[in-house]
Amino acid sequence: MQHIILWTVITLAVTTLTTKVKAAVTEGQNDADFIALCGLIEFARDDTQEVEAATTIQHIADELMAVNLSLAAQPIQTLVKAKRDESWSVLQAPFKEQAAPYERHWTAWTKLLKDDAPQNLKDKIKQFDVLKSNSDATIQLAFIADEALAVLENAETATKGTEKATIDVHLNKAPYGSASRTATLTFSGTKRQQLCGSDANTAGEQAGKALLSDLLCVCAGHSNEADGGKTCCKGCEAAPNNNEWVVTNTGKEKALAIANKCPPALKTVEKSTAVLNNRLATFYKAVKNAKGSGQEVKHALGTSEGNGSGGCTDEGNSGSHTGRCVKCNDDSVIANKPAIEWQTELRHAAAA
Repeated sequence: MQHIILWTVITLAVTTLTTKVKAAVTEGQNDADFIALCGLIEFARDDTQEVEAATTIQHIADELMAVNLSLAAQPIQTLVKAKRDESWSVLQAPFKEQAAPYERHWTAWTKLLKDDAPQNLKDKIKQFDVLKSNSDATIQLAFIADEALAVLENAETATKGTEKATIDVHLNKAPYGSASRTATLTFSGTKRQQLCGSDANTAGEQAGKALLSDLLCVCAGHSNEADGGKTCCKGCEAAPNNNEWVVTNTGKEKALAIANKCPPALKTVEKSTAVLNNRLATFYKAVKNAKGSGQEVKHALGTSEGNGSGGCTDEGNSGSHTGRCVKCNDDSVIANKPAIEWQTELRHAAAA
């Protein structure tokens, strides 16, 4: 009987000691660092509004150019129709002289008269052909069509080199890493500390490679702290982030669920260098805020309990000096050598 009582006392003592060294999961504890990552994750999200706007400009300009052609003098219409398969550069001198005032219009007009031209443009030519006898209407519509051509030319100049597919390659690598959207965020043969940060001085093997894996290091739950996600935001601890992040299993669903909790105000359709620099400034302010009871952990996001020597296990425990964090390479933060990989991808996208 005495040995049972003795073991009961020992068990209670150990439990009490564990309670004292284990930090409580505090809602919003990692909020600032979560926001820093969110700003960059939202920048990397695919958005097609700019492409849709360019398509709209092209559609309107094409229709106005059809109107302009319908109002042109009959000899010009006849010439354009006869030479619709010839570019301006190969058009012979006599015809080029005749059409000289319409050099800027030539490419658009010849496309309109080809057999495969869209039906809506053919209809526009017929619709406005009846206005030829109205000189005032002709002048006004010709002016509008010329303005549309100028807008289209400016839009083409402004978007030159910004092929959406090229930008998307970089935007997709930033959150997922080199495997892009096919990545499952599965890491075999390793432990959490190895991925996120082994101790106060050793960077995680995956730190800076993909925004979503960094997010998991800072916000994913632990077997002893299933609700650890709430340190990043209220609701971040909800399923599927309501249990431990097992790094040898796919982490993609968990990471995307956390990312979807990012504040809507951080969404942006502008993928410019200016916007990116603003968000990177927020990141660098957060990552340069030293962690640990004595600020022993430099260049990390999240929280390290104690002196951080136990690494980023995703469990805040001052007794074992562990935390929910990601430890970056010191030189990457200080001198950009080697560069943070997701940052490189974002900069390529912004510069495209």
